[in-house]
Amino acid sequence: MFWLALTTFVSVALATGALVRGNRSIRFLRDISPALPARPPRVSVVIAARDEARGIEAALASLLAQDYPDYEVIVVDDRSGDATPAILARMAARNARLTVLRIDDLPAGWLGKNYALECGARAATGGMLVFADADVVMRPDVLARAVSHALSARRDHIAITPEIAAPGVLLGMFMGSFTMFFSLYARPWKAPDAHSRCFIGIGAFNLVRSEVYRAVGGHSRIALRPDDDIKLGKIIKDARYAQEMLFGGGCMLVEWYPTLAALARG
Repeated sequence: MFWLALTTFVSVALATGALVRGNRSIRFLRDISPALPARPPRVSVVIAARDEARGIEAALASLLAQDYPDYEVIVVDDRSGDATPAILARMAARNARLTVLRIDDLPAGWLGKNYALECGARAATGGMLVFADADVVMRPDVLARAVSHALSARRDHIAITPEIAAPGVLLGMFMGSFTMFFSLYARPWKAPDAHSRCFIGIGAFNLVRSEVYRAVGGHSRIALRPDDDIKLGKIIKDARYAQEMLFGGGCMLVEWYPTLAALARG
């Protein structure tokens, strides 16, 4: 029993040390200066939305207020049955940057979100794609900072973790534990290392060069994966493209789940 306890203690201590050291090496998006070239690449933000009436208006308003000079927002409505279509129609009528597509029938061999993101990517005109969730609220300089870093650091793929609002003690405890165990599993600080097999992808914000997305096969390669965000990162890393994760605290905010019941359903 003593040796088991000692082994467990040492293992936990080593894992915690690796986690702390690794996280310290990850940069914050807020610390990156938005230094863009004279003609920055066009960016296409692609969002899949299904029954997102609760938060999509605030998220889209933050996207449509970005200070990036050349971008479009494409929202693919995946068979929503709530007020999402009405909200999207109203916002699209007021802003030329916003394009709304609608999916009424899901082809065989696809999950709805993955098919929606694939359809959005096909319609995109940007040299860079950003796959984002429909409930993420962003500061106006997020695109400028993310693209600036991708260009200066020569990254083909940038994943950014948002700050997560978790109301209540139990949800906060769950989120803290989930974040720790996910980090120990994924080791995102190793993703930039070309010699490491570690990879990363974040559904809230995955920026990838369009030619890289198409070269790896896009979402058609992961059509039935419920963990599409991190698996997109995997196929990008497996193809030996350069990727990195940044912390988005202070720049991006999402309420992951409002209640424990919603968490269980999700």
